[in-house]
Amino acid sequence: MRSVPFVPELAENELALVLTWGYSPRDLDIHVEFIASPTILCKCDFSMHQCGGVKYMTDTTSGGDIGADVIKFDYIGDFQYLVYVSLYR
Repeated sequence: MRSVPFVPELAENELALVLTWGYSPRDLDIHVEFIASPTILCKCDFSMHQCGGVKYMTDTTSGGDIGADVIKFDYIGDFQYLVYVSLYR
């Protein structure tokens, strides 16, 4: 049996990114980075939980089969977003 991740109900113009994976590797992490203004670089991940309307909602640390990592966007701004996944060691 496999778990199915759920995210809160999304309002209009909101977006959620959901990262799921199998039993191995044990811990993957999703990251979002973007330049919010000339002086603000936003990074949202397990170490920085929110910036510029982007929120790190869930961090699964014991295998993707029992959960997911979730990042929620309150809105999509006029930015170039960098989204990537890393292996936590």
